[in-house]
Amino acid sequence: MPSSLNAWPRWKRILVVVGLLFAVTVATVGISLFRLVHTVIPESYNAWTSGYLVVGYLQTHTNQWPRSWEELADATNYHQPQSVFVPLARLRQSVKIDWAADVTQLQHIAVSNIHADIRIVTRLDGSRLSAAVGPDTEPNWKILNYLRTIAATNQPARTLSLGASTDQSVAWIAANFTHFQRLTKKAAFVNPDLAALCRGVSKEEIEAAKMRFGLHAGTAIHIYMDDLAATSFRTNDAKFPVGAVVVKQKLFYSFPDPSEEDMHGGANGVGGMVKRAPGYDPEHGDWEYFYFETPAKIDSGRIASCVQCHEAAKGTDHVFGTWRDQISPTPAAGH
Repeated sequence: MPSSLNAWPRWKRILVVVGLLFAVTVATVGISLFRLVHTVIPESYNAWTSGYLVVGYLQTHTNQWPRSWEELADATNYHQPQSVFVPLARLRQSVKIDWAADVTQLQHIAVSNIHADIRIVTRLDGSRLSAAVGPDTEPNWKILNYLRTIAATNQPARTLSLGASTDQSVAWIAANFTHFQRLTKKAAFVNPDLAALCRGVSKEEIEAAKMRFGLHAGTAIHIYMDDLAATSFRTNDAKFPVGAVVVKQKLFYSFPDPSEEDMHGGANGVGGMVKRAPGYDPEHGDWEYFYFETPAKIDSGRIASCVQCHEAAKGTDHVFGTWRDQISPTPAAGH
């Protein structure tokens, strides 16, 4: 019997080498497949979804940059659910976005250098996300490409003066209200029926809703006001000035318990009111009402159901004040 490999027949030595090469190849392919399935593909989905949502937000918010995950969640309302590959709650565990980015500066970079390398959407550690599916998967490239495109069509990005409703058209408000002052410190929880109300709700109504709806009582709202409305509201003015805007954003959350600190949800409809010039609707405070689930389709005007509901607050210029104990004494940070 041969005592060493050199003493083996040539065919046997070849067979051993082939076997070793095969084993190494299988191991390499296995490792590559494991990394592809568990790292590359999921991260590519993270990269694609991040860029998709940021561009979607820019498109639906007059090219304003999102300032938080909560604001970015608004972009999910303008796309079919199957279009967003990674849920926002999971995305924020793997992706970091520079919420302080300047869109005007980014657009200048996009136009001046077609090969610009920026990192405003990255892994949590600041390194670049893997984007193996294609060039449009890389979120930074996708954002710069979008900004380059709108620059070519003479749609410059602009910086919005937060809280200032310089244009009181309902379409403009629908696209920009999240930049107003958010008066609610945290989302105020109400059940779906109570969410239809613009006023605050009593403890008894909330308890009754919990008894009836159980977990379905996890609907919540945020209240936004422009500077004019917020100032009047905080100083208890008898009348709101022309141009004042009050917005109620309905939300749904996967965790209905208000004690949860890390809850993830999305917008589920927006209603609001704009103070118009005297004569618009003098019997009902000259308020124009609006409601939408997507800014592409907005109902506005003297909406009968809104007018009827707000008659109950006629003594406070048709604006309910029962949220007063849930509002921030000063504008919420970042708004």
